Amino acid sequence: HVTVALKDVHEEVLPELDDALATSAGVPEVETVEQLTQHIRDQLEQRAEQTMLGNIRAKLFDDVIEASDFTISPIVVEHEGRHVLERYIQQRQSMAARAGQQFTADDLTEEDVTSANEMAERDIKNALVIESLVEAEDLEILDDDIAAEIATANENAPSDDQRLEDNEQTRESVMRFLKRQRTIDKVIEMARSTSDGDQLEKDNE
Repeated sequence: HVTVALKDVHEEVLPELDDALATSAGVPEVETVEQLTQHIRDQLEQRAEQTMLGNIRAKLFDDVIEASDFTISPIVVEHEGRHVLERYIQQRQSMAARAGQQFTADDLTEEDVTSANEMAERDIKNALVIESLVEAEDLEILDDDIAAEIATANENAPSDDQRLEDNEQTRESVMRFLKRQRTIDKVIEMARSTSDGDQLEKDNE
């Protein structure tokens, strides 16, 4: 038989859920348990919303790509694939460094290269879809919108040398960015409305 000697017993004591604990959470403007609970609920809802929108966007792009006839040069895919691999190597090197290990390009497998090329082809197709949607929607971007975006970017700039200069080139780049972003938002909202409508019809059947 086996003899076991019990030397010590520990009991985990959780802090009392009160306003003091809520305040110690370090969340701005949270001073009570009710406020902390609402904050956590809001965070969970935001994450769920972001996940749902991401899924809608992914499915939307998949459907458009599947219904389209893309012909992309293998040279272009290979070129973009190298960029994907470079980012992958950097990520693996960072992970390896934290574990006290090393990772180099020699450690890449054929599967890594194939996966990178597939991802590159998908990225290129997504970019083509976005540009087609932007051209089709041709949304108007006001000068005030561009100025506000530049101001926001400069407010969040970590240093002065990373601030945007308000010139014609910058405004053109910001306008293209806003067009892409708002076009994507509009199309996703349309797809979401359609999805909600289809679900409502199913519920009423």
